[in-house]
Amino acid sequence: MSQSILSALVLLPVLGAIFVAVTPRENVRTQKLLAMGMSLVVFGLSLWMLSEFQPISGMQFEVNRSWLPQYGISYHIGVDGLSLWLIILSTFLTPISLLASWNSIDQRVREFNVFMLLLEAGMIGVFVSLASSSSTSSGRRC
Repeated sequence: MSQSILSALVLLPVLGAIFVAVTPRENVRTQKLLAMGMSLVVFGLSLWMLSEFQPISGMQFEVNRSWLPQYGISYHIGVDGLSLWLIILSTFLTPISLLASWNSIDQRVREFNVFMLLLEAGMIGVFVSLASSSSTSSGRRC
């Protein structure tokens, strides 16, 4: 479970955005509750990751899978001490932002909530993404 936690942190807001997007436009309260609920789940998951994090140097919860090897593309994510706190901050601020906008956003509510969840997924994705060194292009490792 500890290796898949980062993938879950990135993909759960996307899944929540899909659920909000397919909710009928007139169910504004349901859209808000779905977005808030998913952002709170992601925040709780990030707190669990914080409790499992060990104060050692290097990447933790690292996943490195070859995705399109013929193009040198891989799925490589991990977290270190700095990115951990940026993830916690992002997952903490998203439900606060949704709550702060609860009564002020009254038009295109579904779109707002979808894009807030996608923004959260993007922020987390930026903080967990890692570059993989490839030995296929030059014959030597960087």
